[in-house]
Amino acid sequence: MSYLFSLAICPMNVTSILDLNTLGKGIPALTQRKAATHMEACVWCFTECGHGSGVTLSIITDNNGSDSCQVIWDNRQIEIEALYRAYNKDDAPEQGAEAIAFLLIREKTNYTAIHRAVTRTGIDYWLGFKEVVNGQIFTLRSGRLEVSGILQESPTNKPLYRVKSKLRQTHQSDSTGFPAYVVVVEFSKPLAHISYRNVEN
Repeated sequence: MSYLFSLAICPMNVTSILDLNTLGKGIPALTQRKAATHMEACVWCFTECGHGSGVTLSIITDNNGSDSCQVIWDNRQIEIEALYRAYNKDDAPEQGAEAIAFLLIREKTNYTAIHRAVTRTGIDYWLGFKEVVNGQIFTLRSGRLEVSGILQESPTNKPLYRVKSKLRQTHQSDSTGFPAYVVVVEFSKPLAHISYRNVEN
């Protein structure tokens, strides 16, 4: 069975929804408080770039595949002035990108993020198969996830450049034999570039 992120297998369209308010569900790597922090950071990024709830996120995959979805959140749970006191362009893009990556992986693959990885692995999170996560105290690692966020791309800082760099970085944990996903989110457009590699390539 193939677990590759593929729009041919997991079709999306503009009516597909990524709901930031559901980050606390089905993602063992997040506590409820951490899920709330990631949601806030993501909302800060979209707001800073002039986008509101319901913004269309373009999705680019390997072999130039593309699609889109809507990112939503409950504005009643957000105090914009408080967000601008708590987050800035240095930390929010990474946390916000992780929020988008968690939802894309959970909704569009057979995986979900199960726990944080250490720096020397070259990845951010370990993934586990969703069908064995619920009710399991110790879920086996089955995949890898590396995430990066860009508030607004520049000539020297483009999503594709970042994807290539992050793919190379995942080689540090190739000894596991697990497939690796790289998700780079750019918030001004906005878009998410998703790439996948097996250890063999």
